[in-house]
Formats: sequence, structure tokens, C-alpha cells
Amino acid sequence: MSAVFQAVYAGVQAFGYDPAWYGTRWRADMQPIGSIRSTNMLAIYLAVLAPLAPPIAAGILVGGILLSKSALGLLAVSAGLLVRYRARLGRGRARWAWVGLTAVVTLGLVGLLHQGPQRSALDRLGIWRVGLADALGSPVFGWGMGGWAERVPPRVLYTGRPSTEFPTAAVQPTHAHNELVQWAHEGGLLGLLIVAIGLWWHRGLWRHPSLSGAVMAGVIACLLHAPLHLATTALPIIVIYGLATAPGGLT
Repeated sequence: MSAVFQAVYAGVQAFGYDPAWYGTRWRADMQPIGSIRSTNMLAIYLAVLAPLAPPIAAGILVGGILLSKSALGLLAVSAGLLVRYRARLGRGRARWAWVGLTAVVTLGLVGLLHQGPQRSALDRLGIWRVGLADALGSPVFGWGMGGWAERVPPRVLYTGRPSTEFPTAAVQPTHAHNELVQWAHEGGLLGLLIVAIGLWWHRGLWRHPSLSGAVMAGVIACLLHAPLHLATTALPIIVIYGLATAPGGLT
């Protein structure tokens, strides 16, 4: 219900209104963010929960992601829904319903890629390169928690080519837009080893009958943004991971 509320709330904001903060006053600069921090974080929140929702509710959540114009959200929800319903793709009408939904999301993704998100993707690659290069200064144990925010932004801002290398990085990259890259910087090889052991130990989460789609959406979000840095998006991802790895857990 919370995700549906966020999607509907974003729909109201798409028309320039936000009753919670501005009453009936119309604003030209209103963004569809629901009550969450940004359009990308709203899209991640909806994408992670969409594979757990009934088809009608999932359609509403996909609509909220389309309103957010988040290419990341569309990619995450596409993968999540495909994984969640892969077993139904051969079952008559259900197959065509989900193929149609995937086609709509894919067309939306292609359309959005012509409006500029590819520039943001190039920024991410540049930031990751700077961060990983800095990680070589402490490869085994990393720079510690918070090391990215302390060390990487100055190196990004003072590369000498800010207008060509990071043209859309208007704010300091205090996080990596990639949880694994940031963990590699802060935790080093030891931290990556811990992640690898955890994923191997809990490898069954990828085959969970009802949660695998949400797991896939969460993984994509973590590899292209920082959902674990915001409580609103971190909480559902952590809960889903816990349920998917619990012995004899929810099916």
C-alpha cells in the first residue's frame, strides 16, 4: 500500500501540485518524487516492491516509475518482473500480459535514453574510475567507513577537466552511485571477500520462488545508485534479503 501511495502521490506531483507541502498552489518546478528524496530513489523504491505486488498494483508502480523518468528504475523493474514471472511466461494469457508490460517498460527506457540519462551514466563511469584509482592506495583494508565521502569528492572536483569529464556532476559525489564500488573503496579486498562469501553462502536467494524478482531489482539498484544510503530504500532491500535467505522462510 505504501508503494501504491507513493506512485499516486508522484502522479499528483507530475501535474505541479504537492498537497502535503504546498497545498493547492501550482509549481512549475515540481518533480514526481512522492515523499522520498529524489526521482531516482522513488523509482528504486517502486522497482524493488513491484515484483512483490499483484499485477494491477505492479502496473500502478510501473506507472510511477515512468513518471519519475528514471532509466535506472525502468531497468530495475524490467529485470525484477521478468525474474519474478519467468515461470509464467508460457502460461497463455499471463504470458502475453507480462510480455506486454515488459515491452512498455522497454520502450519507455529507450525513449528516456534519448533525453540525456546516458550523460549521467558516463559521469558514473568517471567517478568510479577516480574512486577505484584512489582505492589502490589502501587495497587490502580500504579507507574505512566514510572514506569515500572524505577522499573522492576532492579528486573528482580537481581532476582539471570538470567541464568535460563530469559535466553533469553539479554536486560533490559523496557516494559512488554504486554500492559495490564504494564498499571496495572503503572495505578493500577484505570487504569484497566478505561480500563474496555472503553471496555464495546465500546463493539460494536468486532462486527464491516469490522474492527473487525483488532481489534482482535491488541488486541492479545497488550497482547503479546508492539505495543503501537512504533508509526509505535500504529498509525494504534489507528486509527482502533477510526473508530470501532465512532457513525455511517465506515462500
